[in-house]
Amino acid sequence: DVLAEMKKDDNYPPCLQEEQCPGLIIERPGALAEYLRQNEGWLGFLAQTQKKGNTFELISLGLTGRGREAAALSWRDAEDLQEYIEVLAPYLENPLLPKATHDYKTAYLLFGQYGVQLKGVITDTQLMSYLLNPESSFATITEVAAKYLGRHIPKDEKPETLFSQLRALDELEPVLSGQLQKDDMWELYQDLELPLSRVLAEMEKTGVLLDLNILKDIGQELKKRIEVLTAEIFALAGEEFNINSPKQLGQILFEKM
Repeated sequence: DVLAEMKKDDNYPPCLQEEQCPGLIIERPGALAEYLRQNEGWLGFLAQTQKKGNTFELISLGLTGRGREAAALSWRDAEDLQEYIEVLAPYLENPLLPKATHDYKTAYLLFGQYGVQLKGVITDTQLMSYLLNPESSFATITEVAAKYLGRHIPKDEKPETLFSQLRALDELEPVLSGQLQKDDMWELYQDLELPLSRVLAEMEKTGVLLDLNILKDIGQELKKRIEVLTAEIFALAGEEFNINSPKQLGQILFEKM
C-alpha cells in the first residue's frame, strides 16, 4: 500500500507538546501523489533553502493540507528530488489551488529553477507579518509563530520542528489576515504587495543591465561633489574633522558653532 509509510490520520493530530507536532515522512513520489490527492482544496508548504550565488539549494520541503497532518519529503539525491518536483508541479502551477507559504518571492525563484511557475499563492506569512510590523522585514516562521500564536518552536532541522512550523503556517493565516483587515491593510496586501513579490522575483532573476562606463562617470562626479561640500563644511567649522564621526560632528554642531 502506497500509504503504508504515511500512517494517515483523518483528524488533525494534536501536538504532543507546544513545540512538537506529529507528521509524516514521505519517502516515495507515489506516496507524495497520494498525499496531494487527499489534500486538494488548499496547500501549504515551507521550503528551507540555502542561496549559492544566483541560485537556491533546497534543504528541506514540508507540506500541509487544511486541518490535516503535515508531511516532510525525504530524498537521497538530485534525481529523487526531481521526481518529487515533477509530482508537485501540477499543484504548484495550478492558479485555482490556494496556497500558503512563508517568503513567496524565494519560493517563486526556487521552483522556477526546476521549470515550475508557482501560481495561486494567496498567503505569505512573512509578507503579512512585515506589513503588520515593518521592523521585522525578514522574520522567520518561528519568529512569527512566537509573536502571533505565542508558540515557541525550536530552531533546529528535526522533522518535528518542520511539522510544528507547518502547523503554525496553517494557524497563522486567519490570524494575520484578520489583523490586516482590522488595520485596513488587506487590499494593500492582496492587490499590491503580494503581486509585487512576483514582480520583484522576476527582476531578481533577470537582473539589471548596467553601463559600467556611465556608472564610473557618475561615481567620479559624486566624488568631486563630495570634495567640494567637504571643503565648504571645513570652512564653516573653522577646522577639519571627521565628518563621518558622530562624536566629532556633535562637538562641532553643539559645542563650537
